[in-house]
Amino acid sequence: IEKVRDAFRALPDGRKRSNARLYEMEDAALSAFAVFFSQSPSFLDSQVRMQKQCVLSAELQT
Repeated sequence: IEKVRDAFRALPDGRKRSNARLYEMEDAALSAFAVFFSQSPSFLDSQVRMQKQCVLSAELQT
């Protein structure tokens, strides 16, 4: 994953510098990579699936 992170760190960022800018391009690219790697059709779908897995895990532990 470090090679992927290094590649994303080198991405150009055309946004204006601002104190309101919370996320680096590296973070955005890693998020997109995670969605495609998990083969979810969308970021929202991946979040819903992850939430369902967390709920199921919690239920199994009780």
